[in-house]
Amino acid sequence: MLEELDDEARWLTGEAEPPLGRGINFCVTLPSIQPVRQRLTAATSAAEAFVVLATSTSAEAVRRAHTLRAKADPEVLHKLRVALRRLRSLWWAYEPLLDRKDAKLQREEFKYLAYAAGRTRDWDVLRDILTGDQLARLSLGPLLRAVGEHRADALSFSRRTIRSAGVEEILQRAMTGARQQLDSHAASPTLAEPSSRRRPLPRMR
Repeated sequence: MLEELDDEARWLTGEAEPPLGRGINFCVTLPSIQPVRQRLTAATSAAEAFVVLATSTSAEAVRRAHTLRAKADPEVLHKLRVALRRLRSLWWAYEPLLDRKDAKLQREEFKYLAYAAGRTRDWDVLRDILTGDQLARLSLGPLLRAVGEHRADALSFSRRTIRSAGVEEILQRAMTGARQQLDSHAASPTLAEPSSRRRPLPRMR
């Protein structure tokens, strides 16, 4: 299996032992799983599965980006960051079925947006560490004030960057390009078929 270790998307890879090879798990948060479950069957093509997964995750990212315009909520930024990281992983898994150069560029774009969204979260984590001990908090006043100032700057940077980047347009362009590339294949393997290509399916090489 593949397991993401940290925000730099370094991976812990299992042994590539035949016949199953390596696998990857995706976790996508949805309002209801039933519509997706009904659409994904053993006969579903890899291209169709990509559309289902990418559409729901992109919609989540766009929704979070829109929410940021109204309020500066760090939790919204965190959820946006998670959605963008999932999209980056999805484009990575499907890279063999996509234009490799374009897929790499899209992943770098997702990575930068996730970095921008995550800066506030990093300061929140540091603040939580420093305030975990009630006694330590009494002696860390100046440091906590400095952390608070940096956090405020990071929050401003995150909102400004996400707003000016045009997340919805970026995701629409990425989705359109990926679907065109997947549709250009003469045949796309189904979820029930073994494949040597890397994608979010049970078996990979």
